[in-house]
Formats: sequence, C-alpha cells, structure tokens
Amino acid sequence: MPDFASLEPQDVRQYWEHEEHDFTPWLATEIEADGASDFENVLGLDLEVIEREKRVGKYSVDIFAEVVDDGRTSVVEN
Repeated sequence: MPDFASLEPQDVRQYWEHEEHDFTPWLATEIEADGASDFENVLGLDLEVIEREKRVGKYSVDIFAEVVDDGRTSVVEN
C-alpha cells in the first residue's frame, strides 16, 4: 500500500497577501516558465498565458490562456 502524506491547512495570505497583485502574477509566471508547472500537470494541459486580468464585459478573468496542443481557450479564475 502506498504511503500518502496528509494535507495541512495553510493561510495562503501568509505567502500571497493580495490575489490580483501577488497570487495571479505568481501563478502566471509558473505557467509561463520552461517545462510544465505543477498546475499544468494536475490539469493535464500545456497552457500558454495570453493575458492576465483580461476584461470580459464588466468583469475580468485572472488568467486567460490557450491550450498549446489544440488551441482551446482556457480561463483560470482564482
């Protein structure tokens, strides 16, 4: 039987104080880095960031991306 570690609750504000100014840029940078990010591996997608904080009507999405393999668009909303 595999030995699984348990997850521990974390205060994410300890690492990223502000979602738009801290977390979104960090996540987008992880996606843009060479090689697949952990985020992309979990999703099973190779993403290319098109735009951060893209306006969609009166709202904005955190990360607007494209799936490299087939050109589908993807939205990441934190």
